[in-house]
Amino acid sequence: MQRIVLVLKRVLVGKPVSSYAELEHRVSKKVALAVFSSDALSSSAYATDVMLVVLAAAGAGALWRSVPIAFGVVFVLSVVIISYRIAIRAYPNGGGGYAVASDNLGLKTGVLVASALLIDYVLTVAVSVAAAVKALGAALPAVGENRVGVAVGVVILITVANLRGVKEAGSFFAFPTYGFLLSMGVMILIGLTRVFTGTHTPLPPPQIEAEQALTMFLILKAFAGGSTALTGVEAMANAVPAFRPPEAKNAAQTLAVLGVLLAFLFIGVTFLANAYQVDPVAAELHGKTVPSQIAGAVFGVASPMFYVIQFFTALILFLAANTAYAGFPSLASVLARDRILPRVLQNRGDKLAYSNGIVILAALACLALILYEADELKLINLYVIGVFTDFTLSQTGLVKRWFRLKTPGWRRFALLNAIGAVTTFVVLIIQATTKFTAGAWQVIILIPLLAFLLYRVNRHYVRVQDELKIVEASPRFEANKVIVLVSPLMGATVKAYSFARSIGPKVMRVVAFRVPERRLQRIRTRWTEIGIKNPIEATGYRLRDLVDYIRGLDPQPDDPVTLVIPDPQHPNPLVQLSQGRNLLRIKGAFLAEPNVVVVSIPFRQDLEPEPEQIRAPRRLSVIVLVASVHRATVRALRYAQSLNPSELKAVSIVTNPEEAPELIRRWEELDLEVPLEVVDSPYRSIIPPLLKEIRSMGPSQQDAVAVVIPEFIVSHWWEQLLHGQTALMIKTTLLFEPNVVVIDVPFPLKAGRTREDSLDQ
Repeated sequence: MQRIVLVLKRVLVGKPVSSYAELEHRVSKKVALAVFSSDALSSSAYATDVMLVVLAAAGAGALWRSVPIAFGVVFVLSVVIISYRIAIRAYPNGGGGYAVASDNLGLKTGVLVASALLIDYVLTVAVSVAAAVKALGAALPAVGENRVGVAVGVVILITVANLRGVKEAGSFFAFPTYGFLLSMGVMILIGLTRVFTGTHTPLPPPQIEAEQALTMFLILKAFAGGSTALTGVEAMANAVPAFRPPEAKNAAQTLAVLGVLLAFLFIGVTFLANAYQVDPVAAELHGKTVPSQIAGAVFGVASPMFYVIQFFTALILFLAANTAYAGFPSLASVLARDRILPRVLQNRGDKLAYSNGIVILAALACLALILYEADELKLINLYVIGVFTDFTLSQTGLVKRWFRLKTPGWRRFALLNAIGAVTTFVVLIIQATTKFTAGAWQVIILIPLLAFLLYRVNRHYVRVQDELKIVEASPRFEANKVIVLVSPLMGATVKAYSFARSIGPKVMRVVAFRVPERRLQRIRTRWTEIGIKNPIEATGYRLRDLVDYIRGLDPQPDDPVTLVIPDPQHPNPLVQLSQGRNLLRIKGAFLAEPNVVVVSIPFRQDLEPEPEQIRAPRRLSVIVLVASVHRATVRALRYAQSLNPSELKAVSIVTNPEEAPELIRRWEELDLEVPLEVVDSPYRSIIPPLLKEIRSMGPSQQDAVAVVIPEFIVSHWWEQLLHGQTALMIKTTLLFEPNVVVIDVPFPLKAGRTREDSLDQ
């Protein structure tokens, strides 16, 4: 099964890239423009449509107002671009508006900005894909009838492209992005030339009757619609580390180019829409978008250029979601670095992309598409609130920064950012007001709710860090009390019993749990025939019975009880999962017990000798896994020393070479007697180097290798999601490694409350 998964991964993602090749896989400015700008550039294909449809309510005579409104939008765009260029240079490590707000307005404000951006990135994917599927469905009815399935399929396709790495994704997206820029640029330049030379032929004037007066509210609503052109410009500020050195300079220059191109496209399309008298009602009702009507008027509806423009417009709309694939994982990695999201989101995948963030974004976007039936009209009303929340708070933070630092030119910068903050705040209010009843209320509620949850995560990580600080030397202790569970397979029980004897406990008991009386009698008879004198005791059928039995041995922090569990293995993982459910429940229950160490003894019936021939391992080698130097690690090391192993190694598998010197320094400061072996993993995978270390110690039927893993005991179920993913992956892999014993050494956090309710089952 693992081999099949690995082969499938290689087919989809390709061969892994070494961490030392990271600089080679960063992107140039040309590639970055394709990767990070597809959302912003594609908005020029529909932002004008939105403005004109709103103004059409006041009649055809109000449509010309779209031109000054477009200039107003471009003014806001220029302010935002200038502000983000400043932010990029001030915060070159990425994070964008979150980093600015956190540093200048406090963590809570920063988390609010991050929540707004994360939600907006998800909506970017959902809206872009839904709009593209709708456009394609107008030409292919089968697509329209299955739009949800098609939309999810498109998301999966974009996800796979991004999992292959930013550099490869850039190559994938360069063709549609630059094709769209070139075709639209040619159309605008030719159209403008004909307008200014008086050689253009306008379309028949649209016959639109006024349904309401041209009020300030209607103009503001059109302005809010046109402001969708600004979505996506923040992605570059979040992904500065993806650029080639000098990162900040290249990101700022690319952002400036994006601003110029977007302004040119948006103003050009809006101006030509009025000059050629396009019909926004036809665009809304019959799918004749504003750019398509302009292309038809400039080149003719039967010309090849007309179809080229439609092709690239549809293509970039499909791929507009890619900006979120660049922004969401980068922002999530920064949040994970700052202990606001789980640390797994900080890990890079085989292609140096933040794979976990990419997969989570894809899953959330698919969920949104399913819940809203891939209908962009339902989704669009949830959109944009998040990005303008980011604009407003980040620029407010920059204003405070200039007043605090007073660097050269600070007054000019503060004025620019203050204008930007006020402008984007006004747009935010307009967006929230005009779209509130249409669905924006959902995002307005969701943003602070997500911010609250992320803040709780941060408080948990901070508390855990405080609890893990080493303030005094950890006392030694002995593994004096051992309980061996009885397995349905006698050989598995004998092997577990033999291992328990090898660590030399003073108290050792063999316990039958959930074993019917008749079967227990047969087991005891066979136990005596083998020649083992330890009696087999019986407990009840509830987990609470077993827990109470072990608690009766009075486990203490310096005198824990070791629970040795025979773990029969089946070569088929699916069968193993089905047969091992009861053992999983037992292990889960005792991982919540602070002073009980769980030891899993693997047993393959087809590979093991007969029960009478099973002996205790002659040589026990122990590996203590070290992720970082803290109290839980030291406790695991002390337990490993109490086993009196023939060989003891502390091993840290480092996926980020920059972390190794600090890890070694802290280990040496503690003088823990056992040297720390640091293993570099340039492909960022823990499993292959760990298996190599284990196999080098020669596990066999005569010699066993034990892997000791520090395990956190948390207070609430949701906290479990923030810890232990790596440990779970390691334990799952080692289940099928012969003669390797896995030992979980618990470390209670916040008194380590147990799940008492589950014990009654």
